Amino acid sequence: MAAAATPPPPPRVTLVSRGRFTPYSGMLPGWAAGHYSYSDCHVDLRRLVSYAEADLVEAEATGLDATGRRVLFGDGSPPIPYDALSVDIGITPGRAAVPGAEGCAAVTPVKPIDGSAAVAAGAGGPTEEAAAPALSASTAAAAAAAPTSGASPGAVESGKSTSAGPVSEPLLRVVVVGGGAGGVELAAAVQYRLEAERRAGSWTGPAGRAAVSLVCRGGLLPGHPPHVRRLVGRLLSERGVHVRAGDEAVSVVPGELLLRSGDRLPYDECLWCTAATPAAWLRRSGLPTDSGGFLAINEYLQSDGGPQEGPPLASNLRAFLEGRPLQPFVPQHTALALISLGDRFCIASRTGAPGTTANATRRRDRDGSSSSGATGSMEGDGPEWPLGWLLNGCGGAAVALTGPLLWLWKDAIDRAFMRRYGDGLGDVR
Repeated sequence: MAAAATPPPPPRVTLVSRGRFTPYSGMLPGWAAGHYSYSDCHVDLRRLVSYAEADLVEAEATGLDATGRRVLFGDGSPPIPYDALSVDIGITPGRAAVPGAEGCAAVTPVKPIDGSAAVAAGAGGPTEEAAAPALSASTAAAAAAAPTSGASPGAVESGKSTSAGPVSEPLLRVVVVGGGAGGVELAAAVQYRLEAERRAGSWTGPAGRAAVSLVCRGGLLPGHPPHVRRLVGRLLSERGVHVRAGDEAVSVVPGELLLRSGDRLPYDECLWCTAATPAAWLRRSGLPTDSGGFLAINEYLQSDGGPQEGPPLASNLRAFLEGRPLQPFVPQHTALALISLGDRFCIASRTGAPGTTANATRRRDRDGSSSSGATGSMEGDGPEWPLGWLLNGCGGAAVALTGPLLWLWKDAIDRAFMRRYGDGLGDVR
């Protein structure tokens, strides 16, 4: 009788990450608004890999040797060989097409999120115990440093006057570029947090108030239902966010955006939250890329063409390692989005519709959204959504009642997700 075949050894899994803690994008607006602490919305990767009996390499991958099957690092760390590779490096908002945007220190791309968090939390970046909402920290510091004259682009006259003449009141200006769900949520969160800090007396400098502007090339929330787009525009205005719809940044100089309309928009802090662009090193990796520089993958999520999704990708990775057939990935037609608006308040929306080609590539073209759902890539209105109309208080008539309830729903979803990768892991070695 032939001896039973020896089963192959289990695969050795290595996770490569820039740092120990990775943020959950769905809770970034709540963190910026002050509703969550750093630990609330960051996964401890050391704990996660310990649970999974994997290895963690805390370094930034900067290249790939596809022929030799090695991951490369720019800091001198030795390359890591691989048999199977999963590339999950995220995106960054596209700034290269706007002259001056990439070289300006005060222009912060929102993605990758860990990079923007480090910048926003001030010198040294966030620590694992940090609780200060990031995007308000450095901006409030700018408020404290704002001069009492018009010397800074962010210091403008308020229009007050006395018998001695006009009095200058410094105005802290924050500009968010990008009108998708990510830009909307971030603008509302920053406005809410800065006003809360000002009312609490946390500003030690002379700045009188904050002004947050949202610049979007088209209308707000392209691809979302018409009633959602109208309602969010109204609510942003009520919250003090000035929306510059139908305009776009064409160049950036320190302290000022030049818009296509010819207007010059001053800023102290500029947060960039526009369409996604891939890591530059992917084109040099030896793997096939599409015209935009994204990895081209096939219907099995292998390097060859199409969108990526987490659970199907993990399933096919296991199948590949075990020698089983791969399963094709079929993207969902619609996605729920719970869009937060600064205070503990949400609007329900839906992106995409059955049969829309835009929805099939939404993961690639999304604008850096951090909401609980994907952002559609369609221009203009998406299909109306009757259920959403009801969830939003009959199109907005009773939104003051439904908005806080929707936020509680989103908060429960987000906290449950974080528990799965934190306390839900149980005791780990």
